[in-house]
Amino acid sequence: MDLSVELRTYRNVGDFLTDVDSQIQRLETYIKELERRKSELEMRIERFKRISEVIRKLTGGSEQQAAESEIEITGLKLYIDPRPIDEYRLVSETLPIMSDRLAVLRKSRELITSILREANLEEVPISVEFRNGVPVKVVIKSW
Repeated sequence: MDLSVELRTYRNVGDFLTDVDSQIQRLETYIKELERRKSELEMRIERFKRISEVIRKLTGGSEQQAAESEIEITGLKLYIDPRPIDEYRLVSETLPIMSDRLAVLRKSRELITSILREANLEEVPISVEFRNGVPVKVVIKSW
């Protein structure tokens, strides 16, 4: 995902927690879906390899498959009828990024909540700057 910046304002910590918990839940669901897709692709890759090997033997072709099934246009990569390995690479590259984002979001949630509760500022408005879905700045409006 690209770099996105967003400023959100909340009436209190409870509203912030509701929003962040919703984001965490969406990320968890998305990561589970990516893991499921990755498992399915692993099975497809094995079938693809077996078929490719049979075709290679029958045609006397080389061991090496075509480099990639991608087309790049001004930095945008397009995959048309991708091989299972291409899809697998895409999912494998995305999964750790989403998992890292989830871990940072959880940690940020706990830190912000802890600070505001410790300072007894749970009912004051706050503004939070998010970058790529993760809180990076918090403005506490305590006066």
